[in-house]
Amino acid sequence: MSSMIGRSILLLFFSPISTSTFMAMLDPENPVDRTPRFTSVLSNVSAPTERDVMFTCNVVNLGTFNVGWVEADTKAIQAIGDQLITHNPRVSVSGDMKTTFNLHISSISREDAGQYMCQINTDPMLFQSAWLHVQVPPDIDMSRTSGDLVTREHDDTARFTCRAQGIPTPEIRWKREGGLRIRTRKDGTQRMVDEVEGYSLEIHRVRREDMGAYLCIASNDVPPAVSKRIYLHVQFPPSILPGLSLMGSSTGRDVTLECIVESYPAAFIVWSIEEKILHGEEADYSVHERGLTMYRLSSKLIIHNYSDRHSGTYRCQGTNSLGSADSTIRVYTTERREPKYEIVLEKEFTPDIIQDNQSEQFLLPEWKSFSDPTQNPEKVKPVDKTRTNMNQRSQPSHSLFSSQPSSSASNSFFLLFIVIHIMQ
Repeated sequence: MSSMIGRSILLLFFSPISTSTFMAMLDPENPVDRTPRFTSVLSNVSAPTERDVMFTCNVVNLGTFNVGWVEADTKAIQAIGDQLITHNPRVSVSGDMKTTFNLHISSISREDAGQYMCQINTDPMLFQSAWLHVQVPPDIDMSRTSGDLVTREHDDTARFTCRAQGIPTPEIRWKREGGLRIRTRKDGTQRMVDEVEGYSLEIHRVRREDMGAYLCIASNDVPPAVSKRIYLHVQFPPSILPGLSLMGSSTGRDVTLECIVESYPAAFIVWSIEEKILHGEEADYSVHERGLTMYRLSSKLIIHNYSDRHSGTYRCQGTNSLGSADSTIRVYTTERREPKYEIVLEKEFTPDIIQDNQSEQFLLPEWKSFSDPTQNPEKVKPVDKTRTNMNQRSQPSHSLFSSQPSSSASNSFFLLFIVIHIMQ
């Protein structure tokens, strides 16, 4: 036991401690032990606008000293102890006011951002500081962002610019409305992509397929992300898609002629026949238009109860401020023919043996009568080749037509004629 005590004394004696600490160990009431100090680090705070934030300052041995909160940038005192000094109604304090002191700022704004200090009014003063980072959602800067663009096809390059403000600095990306792909060029090679990053976007030598709405989307991980819709207009003269150039119809029917025109601005479409303009208000005609895409328009001319007097060459012409285009469709009258097949039974007879100078015997094949081979194919009896063998010899006869039929030709036969009627 004595050896252990001696070892402890030696260990205590040779430990590297300061004199004040040693005196405090001997005398707990020594005022050196009562010096105020911080027990934790004041931490930075980041939050988006309109959120509530709190700084916490932990101290010990405060004694008769006070803890105060100061906004470092403006040197404005926010609070001392539990007493508010600032007139800002969004600032408040809490804690036990002995070891824990909290500074609250509700519904923060960008103006609240900056450095805040927790101070102990000792001499010299003790303090800690931390930063309030106010995160600001992105906001499109309209003054530095492109509006709608108007370009000429194959001649112009469309250049979009989009700028946004926010904390942290927002990132910009581009997309097309409706999920369409963006045509870009990089290192001299054109490609189609779903989105493009960066504050600017260029489309070289614009085409009609590039026309539409483009979205500038700004985000910085602080919701919500925002977007600006920019419309690209691509102007070009009318062109008419290939279609029928010739159409035949029987009388009494409705005939529809269609003309599909691509243009921007939208073309004015006119139908005519033999220099006579058709407005679609005539008794025999009607016109219907329908937009297929942002630059493609379908116009249909319907001829009601078609007759010979409606035949001729119809012209579709589309015109806008950049030019015009036309196409023609010739309509002619056809007769409506539907073939009908009949098998007609001519007569029933019993043929004699027919001999030629070579004494060859010819026998007609046996058929069964039926009305329509397409409806009753199973009733057709195939030719019996054994009965039509031309090498079969007949017995000599004294006349060309024998008065009595041969036994080999004693059966009755039907002579059938297939008559094709063309029904109108």
